[in-house]
This record gives sequence, C-alpha cells and structure tokens, in this order.
Amino acid sequence: MSNMWMYTAAADVLRDANKGDGVRKVIYNCKVPAQRRPQLTAVVLGVQNQRSLLEGVAEECGLFRQLPEPLKASLDEELLLVLLYEAMLGSRRIRGTGPLVDFVKSFKSPLQRTLAQVRRRGDAAAYAEKISLPRFVRVNTARIDDDEVVAHFAKRGFQLV
Repeated sequence: MSNMWMYTAAADVLRDANKGDGVRKVIYNCKVPAQRRPQLTAVVLGVQNQRSLLEGVAEECGLFRQLPEPLKASLDEELLLVLLYEAMLGSRRIRGTGPLVDFVKSFKSPLQRTLAQVRRRGDAAAYAEKISLPRFVRVNTARIDDDEVVAHFAKRGFQLV
C-alpha cells in the first residue's frame, strides 16, 4: 500500500502551518480519515521538531547539489522534508512513486551514513529514552528523619524544590 497520500497531506499541513495556523488545527481541518490522523500527526510533528537536523544532513550529504534540474524547478520543499524524515528518522521506508520519491530512495544510504556521522560528532542528539523522575517522595517519619532523607537524595544528585 502506498503512503504517498500521507506524504502529500503532511506536506500540505506543514505548508499551512508555516502560514501561521496551528498544526493541530490544520491537521483536524484537513480531509484525512480520523483513523489516519495519529500517523499524520506523528510525521508532521517529527518533521517540525527535526527540521534543522534534516536540512543539515541533506546539505552535508550533498543532496541539494545533486538534485536533477527537472526536480529543482518544481521542488516542493515540505514534501522533500517529509520524505527525508521518513527515510532517516521515521519508518526508514519510503512507500510511493514519483521522481522525488525515487531520488530520495536512491540517496537513502548516504543520508543515513551522514546522519550517523552527525550523531557521532555530537551535533545531533542520539535517541535516548525519556526518564521520568519522581515528583515527590513519601517518607515514613517514624523510621527516618526528614533531614536524613534530604541528605540521602542530595548525594544522588536530586535537589529539594
């Protein structure tokens, strides 16, 4: 099954969001089936959050210099960003057909290599799981004093707020 509809819908949402409308408002106003909105939202927010990384990797890799002239003339930058996101950070598999899709597919390996180099250099954050820290601690004051608990957690890097 082709995901080209999702790529073009995500590009349209990004284009409308850049005009000043809110992303979620644009997503819910577009004509996408309700069961597909979470997938569309994930792609759009992923592209927005990683836009500078995507553009930087594409530039460093030489993607823009090697774009064929027919593609340069009718380049849809938002669609290109969506395809780059899917190729490097999203599903890492681009489904669909078209000259831009085929070009990004052919450039996928150098893009991923460049992304790995950028992450190794520390220019981009590597994937890390989010750790949720406790917001409060319940203390049995019959067994231990409050000051001892605060000192215990202070040794481990926590601070009292």
